Amino acid sequence: MSTEVADWMTAQTFRPRLTITGGPTDRVVAAVREEFERVGYKVHDVTPARTRLRHHDWFAMASGVWARTEVVLSPGVDSVLVEVTRGAENRKARKLGQQALNAALESLPAQGIDLTVGAWHKAS
Repeated sequence: MSTEVADWMTAQTFRPRLTITGGPTDRVVAAVREEFERVGYKVHDVTPARTRLRHHDWFAMASGVWARTEVVLSPGVDSVLVEVTRGAENRKARKLGQQALNAALESLPAQGIDLTVGAWHKAS
């Protein structure tokens, strides 16, 4: 993939979201989830409507800063919504999330899955 996913704070909101169009969406969700887990996010819960992943920055927490970041993957018919629902400002979690998304979005075209990735934006 020639275009990298930008830092989610470019949306200038604490609840940024982007849409990945293409699929099958179950394979997109699986690839994104796998990469988020690889960089240290933990699966909090999975339902047919969403997969919720969390990252705790234990170093920041030991310093007295509450640093939990939550990312939700919501598959649709032909797209997957990626939304940061909590802790978007955490620098470490942002870098890891950007790394995970870029890795997932590079691996899927190699599997023959064509994708279009939107920009980070504010929830409407």
